[in-house]
Amino acid sequence: MIAATEDQLKKFIKGPHDGLFSRFLYYGFEGSQEWHSMRPKADVVGYNESIQRFQGIYAALYRAVKEAAPTVNFTDRMWDQHDEDWTLFKHEAINIHSALAGSIHRLGFFQLRIAAVLTIMHHFETKTSIESEIECDMHSWVASKQIIGRFLRGLYDTWAIYKEEELPTDQVGRGVDYKVAKVAAAKEAMRLKREENLTNVQVFDALRAEKEFTPYTVNWCSKLTLGARKTEISRLLKFVPEDDA
Repeated sequence: MIAATEDQLKKFIKGPHDGLFSRFLYYGFEGSQEWHSMRPKADVVGYNESIQRFQGIYAALYRAVKEAAPTVNFTDRMWDQHDEDWTLFKHEAINIHSALAGSIHRLGFFQLRIAAVLTIMHHFETKTSIESEIECDMHSWVASKQIIGRFLRGLYDTWAIYKEEELPTDQVGRGVDYKVAKVAAAKEAMRLKREENLTNVQVFDALRAEKEFTPYTVNWCSKLTLGARKTEISRLLKFVPEDDA
């Protein structure tokens, strides 16, 4: 794990095309500017006590996993959802750059690993033992999507540090955050469907006609077939993360 400001990151990873960029997960946040008291609190468990407690838990988990060597299986519904989501994400990334698409490919694989690890931990917590075959539970699956969603946003934010000129821009050439532009378009598409009862093709045309959504719809054209327009909006409607809806 590496913590860095934008300038420090550029010193470590020279650019997104050198093969190193796609081998990291990125998570960005803005630090609080408020002062947090360092006064000890009586009801807070000490650091050493917490470490010792978790050491025992993870040691037992490690022994159980080593003995069972479990295989985590995903349901057909999960596989369908995963294929549909990441086919879309990679399609969008390849339109920007192949190096970005490589990072997306790794994130798709990593989501499965997160879901598997969470499933094993949840299984161990509820049954205190681990079977050789485990089916991924829905709680772990949803949690893996939420976790990887944060890394997906972090990836685009970090890409913009290096290649801001390769992300969509507005009419006067100012850089526009790709994720922000897409979320705005997706929310408007949902509103048009829900409140104005428009078809997907009508939603496509409405978004394309509004200058506000040009940063996202810049690659859309009137030559797209009706089927392609329907598919574009169908995918867009599925995009908005739960915490942004």
